[in-house]
Amino acid sequence: MIRAILLLLVLAGPAVAGLTQQQLDRVRVDLPEDAAVNFAPGLPTVLILADFDCSHVCDAVLAQTAGLLAEVGLAPGEDYALIVVGLDPRDDSATAQDFIARQTPTGMRPAIRVMQPDGPALERMTAALGYGYAHDAETGQFAHPAARFVLRADGGVSAVLPAFDAAPDALRRAILGARFGTGAIATQLIVLCYGFDPVTGRYSLAIWRVLSLLSGLTLLILGAGLGLAFWRERRAT
Repeated sequence: MIRAILLLLVLAGPAVAGLTQQQLDRVRVDLPEDAAVNFAPGLPTVLILADFDCSHVCDAVLAQTAGLLAEVGLAPGEDYALIVVGLDPRDDSATAQDFIARQTPTGMRPAIRVMQPDGPALERMTAALGYGYAHDAETGQFAHPAARFVLRADGGVSAVLPAFDAAPDALRRAILGARFGTGAIATQLIVLCYGFDPVTGRYSLAIWRVLSLLSGLTLLILGAGLGLAFWRERRAT
């Protein structure tokens, strides 16, 4: 968990905090019962939603997803597919393809499907997945959960995994679970792609809470270390 939090702090890049905390509170995954997309991919599929113009977390999510898929021991295009859904209907296909090309190996690209739904279609898809996000009109960026959905061949959601889970075995199990109908929805840490405000020099409240938690843990560890050192010194004398 701490590793995932640290990755969040490192990778959540500049974003002007033009959203209210009330808007940010709606940015989460709240998966409906029997969640499913309205298309059948035909084979187990890893689905991520991304802003193709985002170079803060979305790039890293796609790159790590591609890296993990390369390690699962399954054949792309035969055992699984990867779908990347654009969150910004204004992005053109060149922007989308450049985003894919920067972060994925050439051999995997035949198994990658890029979807760029228009506004209403995107709203239907995100509602079906319980995927809450918000558009920051001041920057043109999006606050959204960084998560991986694993779909069955019929489009039903088999599992939801945190984007920065760096264990290929977990992703392999999720894909096989989607194939054989044994998947289980995972409730784990899902980080937020939205963060530091370079204009005000402040963090959004969501990340400030994480920083506060880490500060408290640091003080606790430091205090324990000093106490242990003092105790050893007393014993030595």
